[in-house]
Parts: sequence; C-alpha cells; structure tokens
Amino acid sequence: MSTLITTTRLVLRPLRPQDADELFEIMRDPAIGAAMGEPPPASPSVMRERIEEWTRGPGADSDERWLNWLAWTQDWRPVAHLAATVQGSLAWLAWIVAVEHQRQGFATEGASAIMTHLAANGVHTFAASIPEDHEASEGVARNLDLRMTDEIANGERVWRTVE
Repeated sequence: MSTLITTTRLVLRPLRPQDADELFEIMRDPAIGAAMGEPPPASPSVMRERIEEWTRGPGADSDERWLNWLAWTQDWRPVAHLAATVQGSLAWLAWIVAVEHQRQGFATEGASAIMTHLAANGVHTFAASIPEDHEASEGVARNLDLRMTDEIANGERVWRTVE
C-alpha cells in the first residue's frame, strides 16, 4: 500500500478512486496522451475505473506491488500522478505532470521522495522506461541519477540506477 509522503512543496497522497475528478483533469490533456502514446481517459468515471484497477494491483499470485500517488501542492492543487511498480528490490518509476505545472521540478521532487521512501523499505534499484527523445522525462531521469541503458521495454528506452 502506498503511504503519505511529504516534500518541501508537495504532499503525495496515495491515489484513491475519490481522486478521479482531479486525476482526470491532469490526464485529459491531449498532450499528456500523446506523450504516453495512448488516448486520454474519456471521462472521470473511466478514470475512476483505472484508479480502481491500479489500487487492486496485479493480483494475489503476483510478486509485484503497484503504488500510486496523486501529488498536491501545499495549497492543495493537484499537479501530478506518480507511480512505482515494485518487483522485489526493483522499482519501475513513472510520472505524469499536469501540462500547466510542467518544468517546475514537481516530477523530480516527487519521484525523488518516492525513491527515498522505497529505499528505506528494501528497494535498491530504480528504473523508468521513457519514449525515445522525450527530453522532459529524460531530464527528470538524469535529475534522479538514472542512466540511459541499451535496454528497451515496451518500445521505450530504459533508464536505471547504476550500482
């Protein structure tokens, strides 16, 4: 289960179905869908269904844990969705920042806090799959000390911590 994480500027609260309206506002922008390579959710109810699926996780027979947070500014404006898929001591990180809040360091700040939290709980390696030449996400990965590898996952370049 995700836990509440705070940073200097953000409160990362575990994502709940009740957050569907707020996450829909972030995800509905066509620029977000284009960056993710999928269409945006059609409605808040579709977003709620996705959140319910994410909170259920992959199933009892899987060794994965799906952790999701909605990042809020200190004045309670939702700015980003951050996620970690944890497999043993490896966590795959993902971040989606609302278009109007991009390039303000929220992805780096939130993902760094998640890495610190997970490292304190036995995660030693971090990775992210990033579309080729997606400069903003590559910049976040560099800020998190992830390094580009020759690996490809789901058609995207893998960045990971170097041990």
